[in-house]
Amino acid sequence: AGKTPAEVVLDLTHGEGADMQVEAAGAAPFTVPEMERSLAVQGKIIYLGRSDASAPMHFDSLVTGAGHVIGARGHSGYGIFHSIIRLVSSGRLDLRQMVAAILPFESVIEAIKLSSDRNGGKVLVKI
Repeated sequence: AGKTPAEVVLDLTHGEGADMQVEAAGAAPFTVPEMERSLAVQGKIIYLGRSDASAPMHFDSLVTGAGHVIGARGHSGYGIFHSIIRLVSSGRLDLRQMVAAILPFESVIEAIKLSSDRNGGKVLVKI
């Protein structure tokens, strides 16, 4: 409670940081700085999310840790997307933690509003 996402990642990885982090929310101004602070040495930030907002990056930390930032489109991914699918299907990447709410179809308008706020994870609509 009260921890930043970067602090949570560092706690879970015993201070080493994540080898790969994926920005797929389209909220780069919020997610990228947290990813940058919790990136492992030679780690990768994969940018899939699309947004009209810019995110500042501190390139010195990338140089120091020999990190990589890779822009990829989910449908092509340059070899990344199929790796993410394998991680999910193997159970090594649990996406359930990204889900903030699952709402019935009757609440689709509320789901759109929740998703538009960008205050949580993914909002799913059950049909």
